[in-house]
Amino acid sequence: MPIETREWSLFENALHVYIARRVAARYVDDLAGEVLLRMADQDSGFSTAAKPMAWMYRVATNLISDHYRRRSVEERIFASGESAQINDAAGDDEEVSAEKELALCLLPLINKLPNLYREAVQLVNIEGESQVNAARQLGLSTQAMKSRVQRGRQKLKQLLLNCCAIETNKRGSLVAYSSRSDCC
Repeated sequence: MPIETREWSLFENALHVYIARRVAARYVDDLAGEVLLRMADQDSGFSTAAKPMAWMYRVATNLISDHYRRRSVEERIFASGESAQINDAAGDDEEVSAEKELALCLLPLINKLPNLYREAVQLVNIEGESQVNAARQLGLSTQAMKSRVQRGRQKLKQLLLNCCAIETNKRGSLVAYSSRSDCC
């Protein structure tokens, strides 16, 4: 179904409003542009969608989720690195939280994963790519990428549990951990 210029502007305006309510203003144009690119892609499913606006909002919602996931990973990595630098520079004996310490342990464990799982976990969980984009980068189907990420996470969890004794609360949040060996 070809879309007329007037319809594109309606989609674009609605999209900007939708995204602007959910993310900081500096990210709105980038996310809206990504959604519009996907709408223009013939293989995206937009042209065959029964409800094009619903399709657009679903894609926007997924991209917003990816955006916040990526930002969260970046903030954790930078916060971990900064607190380690601050502690080293100041000579403080301040304790770094168990979660931040354990996050630093994950990167060496990720490197121990078989290559096909390491690539998938690295792209999705560390670099914050969506599984769809990661699949495109690696030349895989989305379903294959989802399987690799899931299996990679399971293997990573097993490596972590073999390496460390982990204590969580009722909600599953990390309370404490202790290393069983010098694995990370």
